[in-house]
Amino acid sequence: MLEMDRLKDSLRLFGIDEHDDNIKPIKTIIHDKVFTKMDPDDKLDIDAVLHARRVGNRHGDNARVIIVKLRNPEDKFTLFKYRNILRQDGIRLSNSVLF
Repeated sequence: MLEMDRLKDSLRLFGIDEHDDNIKPIKTIIHDKVFTKMDPDDKLDIDAVLHARRVGNRHGDNARVIIVKLRNPEDKFTLFKYRNILRQDGIRLSNSVLF
């Protein structure tokens, strides 16, 4: 139960290229690639992301998963409303299993 409570404001992002990682902070990349796809009423600011990091090893052209810890669980549920729109750009999101 405690573990589920700890993860309720975390999610995994798939499909975000790594070529900008050396130029921009990962929080900025998330803002530019994900948050800008949202309606103005729902749009999150860059401070909605408390922590973000890539995990795993890079294999070929496949981008590594990004684990994101958000400011609050409501932000996560807001993002899930845009799941289909993000999928059109090759970005997928799911519940996090770690952080």
